Amino acid sequence: MSLLTRLLSDLADLAEIEDRPYMGGWCLLAGGRMFAVVQGARVWFFTDERNRFDFVRRGMVAYASNPAMELGRFYEVPPEVLGDSDQLRAWARKALAARGTG
Repeated sequence: MSLLTRLLSDLADLAEIEDRPYMGGWCLLAGGRMFAVVQGARVWFFTDERNRFDFVRRGMVAYASNPAMELGRFYEVPPEVLGDSDQLRAWARKALAARGTG
């Protein structure tokens, strides 16, 4: 199962989620607002002042498609969270809330 397919399955109960091609990968949207970026085996969630520290304290970095284009509100999901469906849903809920869609 691809990462995108797994994400859509794991997060289906949180909101109606759309996936769209985005910069060589995919983005996930809820309520028409992007809350996640998927590139290869990596995922970045939207952050705000309430959830950003969860990412930063684990050494995760902001999404940048190239060095000149950093999307500073999207931070990489830690591998241990990405590998655990329950944690992934909890972190996705926070990303949706930060985006105003949860």
